[in-house]
Amino acid sequence: MFTLTLGADPELICFSKNRFVPACSYFKRNASFGTDGKESIAEIRPGIAITPLDLCAKIRTILKYGSQKYNDIELFAGHFCLWIPDWWSYPL
Repeated sequence: MFTLTLGADPELICFSKNRFVPACSYFKRNASFGTDGKESIAEIRPGIAITPLDLCAKIRTILKYGSQKYNDIELFAGHFCLWIPDWWSYPL
């Protein structure tokens, strides 16, 4: 018998005063709320969990800590692009 474990590493970008700031300005590389392989992106590392509820609770705890410690930045997650060069076009 085996135990199924869950994990996640949500990535975020940081803004201060409506301007992008690199995550390394605030977060350390190997922390639970740290930087990704790129120092411009923040990453949450909640560790492993046995249930989805436990995983969400761990992520919430880390986000709460980060928002209290770094209340001068806004964090955004999701798959989006802030700037697309004029020469770039999406294939249809």
